Amino acid sequence: MVLEPSTLQTVTNGLITGSIYFLAAVGLTLQYQLMKFPNLSHAELFAVGAFVTYLLADVVKLGFWPGLAFSMLFTGGVAAALYITVFKTLIKRGATLLHLIIASAGLGILLRYLMWEIAGRKSYFYSHVFSPFDVGPVRLTTLWLAMIVVAVASLIALLLFLSRTRVGKALRGLASNPVLARLSGVRSEAVIVLVWAVSGMLAALGGTLRAADTRIIPELGVEVLIPMFAVSILGGIGSVSGAFAAAYIIGLSESFGVVALSRMGLSTEYKALIAFAALVATIIVLPTGLSSLISKERMRRD
Repeated sequence: MVLEPSTLQTVTNGLITGSIYFLAAVGLTLQYQLMKFPNLSHAELFAVGAFVTYLLADVVKLGFWPGLAFSMLFTGGVAAALYITVFKTLIKRGATLLHLIIASAGLGILLRYLMWEIAGRKSYFYSHVFSPFDVGPVRLTTLWLAMIVVAVASLIALLLFLSRTRVGKALRGLASNPVLARLSGVRSEAVIVLVWAVSGMLAALGGTLRAADTRIIPELGVEVLIPMFAVSILGGIGSVSGAFAAAYIIGLSESFGVVALSRMGLSTEYKALIAFAALVATIIVLPTGLSSLISKERMRRD
C-alpha cells in the first residue's frame, strides 16, 4: 500500500507532535514512579526552559544550542530545588496526596505569574533559523527532524539508564518497594533529587523545541498540560515506554484530527479535544494504560 503524499505529511506532523508530547510527559512519568502523585507544576518548567534558552541564546548571545544546553542544566536545578524546598518539606510534615496535588497546582500558577511579571504577556521568538528541506513529498525542517531524533534518543537513554545503571536500578527498587530499597542501602533522597533534575532537563528540552516551532510565552506549559497527562495516563502512569507509545498515538490522532476538522469546515482549535477524549476514554476503558498491555505481551512471549 502506497500512502498519498498528503498522508505522509500528516503522519510526519503527527510524529513531530508526538515527540514534543513525549518530552513533556516523560518527566512527569519519572516523578510519578517515585512520588506517586501527579506534579501539576511540571508543565510550567516547559515555559521556564524556553525562556531561559531565549535569555542565553538571544540576549547573552550564546547561540541556540549552547543556550539550550545551559537552560537544561538550569531548569533541572530549578526542578530539584522545588522538590527539596516544597515537596520534601510537605512530605516530612505528613502531607496527603491531596495536599501535594494542590501544592503542585499552586506552585505552577506561581511560576506562570512570575514569568508574566518578568517577561510580560507578549510573544518572543528565537533568532536561530531552522532550514527547511524536502524528503520526497514530505516537507521538513532541521528543527522538526531534531524533535523526532531527540525524542527517540531520550527514550533509548532513559531505558538504558533504568536497566543498566546502579542509579536506575535503585530508582526502580524505590518505585516498587521503598522500604526494602532503603534497607538495602539505597540513598533514596539522592535518587529522588536526581530524578527531579532529569525531569526538569527534559522539560526544558521539550519546551525549547516547542517554542522554537511556535513562540515563547508564559502559557507554553498550559498548552501541553492536558496532552501531557493524557500521554502519562494512556501510557500507564510510571511507564517510560508506555508514555513513548502513547505520545505518538495522541500526536498522530491530533494530526489526522486536524485534517478531518478542516475537511468538515470546523476550527482546528478543536484538536485539543482529542487529547482530552483520549484521557477520559483511557480512564474508563483501560485505567492501567498501555503499560499493562505491554507487560501482558511480554509475559505471553516468556
